[in-house]
Amino acid sequence: DLGQATLEVKNLAFCQRIQSFGSYNRFPSYEFAATEPVLLYAEVNNFSSESTPEGYRTVLRSTIEILDLQGHQVWKQQFAPTEDLCESYRRDYFHSYNFSMPERIYAGPYVLKLTIEDQLAGKVAEGSIEFEVVDK
Repeated sequence: DLGQATLEVKNLAFCQRIQSFGSYNRFPSYEFAATEPVLLYAEVNNFSSESTPEGYRTVLRSTIEILDLQGHQVWKQQFAPTEDLCESYRRDYFHSYNFSMPERIYAGPYVLKLTIEDQLAGKVAEGSIEFEVVDK
């Protein structure tokens, strides 16, 4: 029963393009300039779905934070909850996030932390990925 399993965020990747679940083109290096638009890919495991007359419903809410290496938050963006309806019970689920690097950020190494909340089960999971801000 997935209701008892721990929610997981896996396979975070900065991408140039995302085709579908597990099919995406990563950036050759994770180096970005301030204000540069980026695309983030993330897979979600052990989410809850409820059966409704319209299909199986999943509701996930996401937050992206950028942290410096001391763990201080330098930027945060919350996304509106994503509601998904599917005819059959979904086993593969991925999210993509379009956003731009912050305007005021110093060059150097950072960690992007993605937090996903399964709003039906009240479960939370985090994933992180390292990247570098460069002057371009």
